[in-house]
Amino acid sequence: MSAVTVDAGVPARARSASSPLAVLAAVEAKRFARHPVFIVTTAMMVYSSYQLYADAYGNRDVAGLELTLAPAWLVGLGGLLVAYRLTRSTRRADEAVAGVPADEPTRTAALLIACLVPFAVAVLYTLQVVIAWHVEPMTWVIGWENWSAPERDAMLVAGALAGLGGPVLGVCLGRWWRWPGAPLLATVILVAWSILTLAPWDSKLGNVWHMTSPYVLWYSGTDGDASNEALGGSPVWRIGYLLALIGLAAVTALLHGADGAKRALLRRAFAGLAVLAVVLLLVAALTGPDFTVLPKA
Repeated sequence: MSAVTVDAGVPARARSASSPLAVLAAVEAKRFARHPVFIVTTAMMVYSSYQLYADAYGNRDVAGLELTLAPAWLVGLGGLLVAYRLTRSTRRADEAVAGVPADEPTRTAALLIACLVPFAVAVLYTLQVVIAWHVEPMTWVIGWENWSAPERDAMLVAGALAGLGGPVLGVCLGRWWRWPGAPLLATVILVAWSILTLAPWDSKLGNVWHMTSPYVLWYSGTDGDASNEALGGSPVWRIGYLLALIGLAAVTALLHGADGAKRALLRRAFAGLAVLAVVLLLVAALTGPDFTVLPKA
């Protein structure tokens, strides 16, 4: 057991009335919100996404599904870097708090709760895009009709979940990987993985490969191609797979420093989530639409 401290700005009466987890979560959430990388990536998301948003509705020549990129690449990957840094520097938070004992899993749980800060930003962005899509559907986009309204909404929800999954993965890496280049390597792997799953592959097995990545796009091709391809798999079922992945990352982070009955419980949770993730991945791949060629007019 180790003792940690509560933010000196928190009144003593509030400290005594709050649980260690609640107090630490508040401290970590403030640290996350004030981190320069989070502030910069959020600003970049707002600027770049609204530029794209204006082009999509103003010039009507932008593929609407690209609007899912901003929360995933900026808030998600930026949040990964921030969460890793905060996890590796918990001593600074410890020095700011006084008199509240908490073990490592409790401190990890506080960091995981703080990941709701970037998630809230991604959700707010996604919500306004979903509303805009339903008010004025992007019917000028090639292949728009290839997906139902729930499937298109699920694509955007997946982008918002990246705003949670990236930071949660950052906490996990911060607990288990101690070398400084870990978050950058993880970022490169995630980007490469997402790009590789865009390779067109007309089969159910191709659907499975397409769906494995933590973040995917749903079409392949460029403006100069004779046709584009709508990649296979169910965006709706894939939401469950993403939630299972996030749960696995969170449980893995909590396992570091856990012992006894708590460790045994976390191991069972990990096994259950792993099985659930595989089942949901297969359901999403096998029940979703097949690969479809979208000829250009």
